Amino acid sequence: MTPDDHDDGGRGGPLRTYFVLRAVGALANQLLQFAVPVLVYEATGSAAWSGVALFVEWLPRLTSLPLAGPLVDRFSLRRVYVVSDGVRCAAAWLVALLVTVDPSAARTGLIVLALIAGASFEQSFVAGEKAMLVLVVPARMQRAQSLLGGIDQAMLLAGPAVGAALLPAGPAATVTVIATLFTVSLLLARTLPRTDHPPAGAAPGVGGDAAAPATTLRLADLRSDLAAGVRRVFGSPVLRLVVAVAFTVNLALGLLLASGPALVQTSHGRSGSALGVVYLLGGLSSMAVLAVTSQVINRMGLVAVGVCSALLSLAACTVLGVAPGFGWFVVLAVIFLTAESVFTVFIRVVRARLVPEAEFGRVVGVIVLLNLTSMPLAGLLVATGAGFLPLPWLVTASGGVALVVGAGLLWRLWQLMPQTRTSDAGRRWVVHALETVPPETAVVDGTVLDKAALAPQRETT
Repeated sequence: MTPDDHDDGGRGGPLRTYFVLRAVGALANQLLQFAVPVLVYEATGSAAWSGVALFVEWLPRLTSLPLAGPLVDRFSLRRVYVVSDGVRCAAAWLVALLVTVDPSAARTGLIVLALIAGASFEQSFVAGEKAMLVLVVPARMQRAQSLLGGIDQAMLLAGPAVGAALLPAGPAATVTVIATLFTVSLLLARTLPRTDHPPAGAAPGVGGDAAAPATTLRLADLRSDLAAGVRRVFGSPVLRLVVAVAFTVNLALGLLLASGPALVQTSHGRSGSALGVVYLLGGLSSMAVLAVTSQVINRMGLVAVGVCSALLSLAACTVLGVAPGFGWFVVLAVIFLTAESVFTVFIRVVRARLVPEAEFGRVVGVIVLLNLTSMPLAGLLVATGAGFLPLPWLVTASGGVALVVGAGLLWRLWQLMPQTRTSDAGRRWVVHALETVPPETAVVDGTVLDKAALAPQRETT
C-alpha cells in the first residue's frame, strides 16, 4: 500500500486504525512510566530512588533501539508490530497474575514489566514512524503529524491521570488494565496492512513478501545498518543540530518525570495523584494547541515554530523547580508539556522530509537513540545530585544549563535552515539545502529538488 492508494489524502481506514493502535499502546506505556517512579518514591520517600527508577525504565529503550531500525527496514511493519505487542501482552498478563497471587511482588513485577515493555515499545515506535510515510501523502504530512502528535501527547499525559485514578484500587488492578490495553493493541496490530519493503540498496523492483529478507538479521548487517544511520545523521548539519536540541528538551522532560513526585509531594505538600492531574491538564492544553499547529506552521514557518517551542519549554523547566506555589508549578508544567509537544511535531516533520524511506528505520532508530539518551541521564542526575543540592535548585540549575546550551544550538539551526516558499506549494513552507542528497540537490517531502533552481526564490527569514 502506498499513499496514492488513499483517495482522502491519506486519512482513510488504515490510517485511522493506526492512530487508534498508537493511542492504545501509548496509553499502556505511559501508565507504566507513571506507576513505577510514583510507587518507588512512595515506598522509599527518596527522590534519588525515584531517579534510579527512571534510569531503569529507560535503559532497555536505549539498548533496543539499535536493533529497531534494521528490523523495520527488513521486515514488514505489521510483523514488527505484532511481535512487539505479543511480547508486551504476554509479559503484562504474567505480571498481572503474579501480582494478584502475591501483592508484595507488585513493585518488582512493575519494574520487570517496564523493562520488557520498554524494549518492545521502541520496535513498534520506529515501525509506527515509518508507517506514516506509507499511509500519508507528503502534502498532508504536517496535518497527519500534528494529529499523531496530539494522540501521543494526550496519551503521554492522560496515562499518568488514569494511573493516578487506579492507584487507590491497588497494583493488581493497575497491571490488569495495562495487560488489557496491550491485548487490544495486539488485536489492532493484526489488522494493519502488509507493507513489506526491500532492504536499503536492493535492486529496483525488488520487494514484496517473496523478495524481502524476512528470515535472518546477521550481526554484520546490524553493525552496517547502525553505521549507515550514524553517517546519515552526523553527515547532515541540520540533523545534527535537531538531534542536539531534542537532547536538551528531552533532558528537561526527564528532570520533570524524575523529580515530579518529590516536588509535588514534598515541596508543595500534595499527593501523588495530584501529579496525575497536572499531567492531565498538560495533555488537554497540548491537544488544543496541536489542533492548530499545522496552521501555525503554515503562517509562521516550520523553523520559527520549532525554535519558539523549544525555547519556551526549556525556559519553563528552568523556573519549574523554584515555583513559589503549587498553582505556579501547575502553570509552568502545563506550559512546558505543551511547548514540548509542539517541538515534537517539528522534529517529526523535519526527519520525514530529510530521511529517504529506504533508510528511514535505521536513521530514525539512531535519532531516537541519541534523543532518548538524555532520559536516563536525567534520572542519574537527580539520583546523584539530590545528595548535593536541594531538589528544587537542582532542577533549576540543570534546566538553566539546558536553556543556555539549547539557545545556542537553536540560533545556529535558525541560520542553517533557510525557509523557501515554492511556487507549487502555495503558502506551505518547505526546507531545502539539507545536505541529504549530494551534490546539488535536497530532499523535501520525499521529492528531490534542484537547489540551483530554487536558489533565486529563496526568502530567508
